[in-house]
Amino acid sequence: MKYFFLVWGIVILGDTVFAQDTLKVAPGDMLIDGSFIEPYTNQWEVFVQTPEGQETHVRYWTDYVHILNQDGSSLLHRVQDIYGSDRVLQSTWINVVDHRSLLPKRFTAHTPLGVLIVLDFGDGRIVSGSNQNEERVFSSDTVQVDGHYFDWNLYGMLLAGLPFEVGKTYELPYWSSQIAGETSVFATIGEPEEVKSLSGTGFMKYPISTSDGFTFSITKEAPYVIKLVWDLPNGNKMIWRKV
Repeated sequence: MKYFFLVWGIVILGDTVFAQDTLKVAPGDMLIDGSFIEPYTNQWEVFVQTPEGQETHVRYWTDYVHILNQDGSSLLHRVQDIYGSDRVLQSTWINVVDHRSLLPKRFTAHTPLGVLIVLDFGDGRIVSGSNQNEERVFSSDTVQVDGHYFDWNLYGMLLAGLPFEVGKTYELPYWSSQIAGETSVFATIGEPEEVKSLSGTGFMKYPISTSDGFTFSITKEAPYVIKLVWDLPNGNKMIWRKV
């Protein structure tokens, strides 16, 4: 999940978690199915919470999805815009994935200052590129691969495609630009619970906790992700709350 670290300037090392009832997902099989995902628009406000419960508003975060038809294929096109607490745009993330399988086609992240990051997923190869150098010159590397991988930058919407079987842990292999290779994240489905948005609307959601410290509150109905909590290494929490 390199690009999340680049946006926030935070580096964490997730502990690998194994559960007795863990199922490894083969990318491209029928276990993950995103075909139910409809176009939506969502918005969160983001807070940092200390262990004592004190909160500071740090971000506005918007998220919307379109479904595109290209050469007979249905593609999910997701755009996320990240703003500071002053409402100044900081970064934009764009995912293009297969609508049904949620297998990635392309991921890009760019900032108003000209930073550009690209992951291009092709048949038998993955191309990663960026201009994150002093000269702002774009360069890329191509790695030959066998099989397919998920893109963890899709995160919440990737988890939405899992079967919501309470107590089940799924292993999701994804391509890591940090190591230029395969790694995995583990996601465990919790008991459904009510989660309220900032406006006070209640939603019944499944908490899905991951091995890298995220807990998503997700349903199979738009707008899908209502709340997200990230346990930071310093003991604080970063919390996304739906507006």
